[in-house]
Amino acid sequence: MKKGVLVLVLILSTLFLISFVSASFWDLFGITGKAITDTNNANLVAYYPFDINANDQSGHANNLGCSSVSTCPGLTTGKISKAYNFDGVNDQYTDSSTSSLDINQYSTSAWIKTSNKQGRMTIVEFTKSSANGNNRRGIAISGNNNLGKPIIYYGNDKMKIGNTGDLRDGVWHHILVLYNGTSPIIYVDGVSATLGAEDITNSGSFSSQLKIGNSLTSQENSYFNGTIDDVRIYNKALSYSEVVAIIIIVEQLLESLQHLKVVQILQFVEMEFVNLVKLVQVAQVIVKL
Repeated sequence: MKKGVLVLVLILSTLFLISFVSASFWDLFGITGKAITDTNNANLVAYYPFDINANDQSGHANNLGCSSVSTCPGLTTGKISKAYNFDGVNDQYTDSSTSSLDINQYSTSAWIKTSNKQGRMTIVEFTKSSANGNNRRGIAISGNNNLGKPIIYYGNDKMKIGNTGDLRDGVWHHILVLYNGTSPIIYVDGVSATLGAEDITNSGSFSSQLKIGNSLTSQENSYFNGTIDDVRIYNKALSYSEVVAIIIIVEQLLESLQHLKVVQILQFVEMEFVNLVKLVQVAQVIVKL
């Protein structure tokens, strides 16, 4: 009888530990990696960490939505914590009331990963009619003869393509584009790209709007096929040091998170071993009763 009680206690303690591990241990791998950001920057007017949802974390309430479940991107592993995966067919996020994006000078950045070789793919686009005459601002990945190179939209329906390698290589890339009212600049992984000749983009009479994963204009559907993470929009042209700082923040954060996870795992194992020993001691006392 006493052996039976001991076995029962051990079984119950094992089940307890399993349930605790499933609830606590894996939480260690869900650490939100966006706690250290520049969200206090007054020039940051839209910020989407994409850790849990598509809400704007800049304080300007440019929250994103999708028209139906079938067009909502799905959460996946990101560059930092979580990100959204876009299917290249109809997935997109939209905000139709973007008053804080009524800007001419701007900077926009995102982490992206894709290996899909379809045509042009939009990462993020926004506009506000009163400031820029229904003209798009934003980032895309080129198709056609400029395969996989970054595009910046700026000015009065203008665009330029960065002379880089094909970014559709299945590796995370950080793209930041900016426009200071005169000149556009594209940075890929912190390096300034030389730009091709200026070209004219499709225009449209779309209202104030922001889209991630597809173009604003009805004249082209350029759905993104891949993963997008940590999208930021600033209402000014960032300096080079500020551009580099964004990437450094992420890299330092990733390094810190890896160290933190190892420490927490060791602490967790030590704590659960102590708990298991206590349960066994309790079982031994019960058996002696």
